[in-house]
Amino acid sequence: MAGYMGFGMQTWVFKRRPRKPFTKGGRISSFYPLHQNLRTFKPKPKVKENSKGIELILALAVIILSLSIFMWINDFVEYSEQHRISVEKSMLRMEDKAFTFLMASGKQELMSNDIAAAYSEFILAYKIRPEDEEVNQLLIETLSMLCAENIKHCIELEEFLNRSI
Repeated sequence: MAGYMGFGMQTWVFKRRPRKPFTKGGRISSFYPLHQNLRTFKPKPKVKENSKGIELILALAVIILSLSIFMWINDFVEYSEQHRISVEKSMLRMEDKAFTFLMASGKQELMSNDIAAAYSEFILAYKIRPEDEEVNQLLIETLSMLCAENIKHCIELEEFLNRSI
């Protein structure tokens, strides 16, 4: 029954006879003495491997690895600088868009006679560009209009005028 892979009991397994206890099975292999050259125990000379070739390969690998890392670092520095410049440009464009939107919105609020909303728009525009003269002038005008209604705005107008001087 060659090739039988089932889980059932195979005949050769259960037809085996148990061995007799204390019987000599087979011949024990005879004693083979060590070879004459191996009987003396002395340090063997070191077998020189191909250390020159390994050192050369290792040195080349280190040089190639260091050059590739150096080139990768240079590429990374160039990329990071270009990325920083592009982020700065996009931030400036976004600030310009926000500033023009806030100025237009504030002027529209002034036209519709909503002075408090115009003041909040001009304050946000002032935070973006505090050096712009038009924003400063519109802030002074809206604060002077709001000063007639609330004394808190008069104090803010005074502080603003002291800062701009």
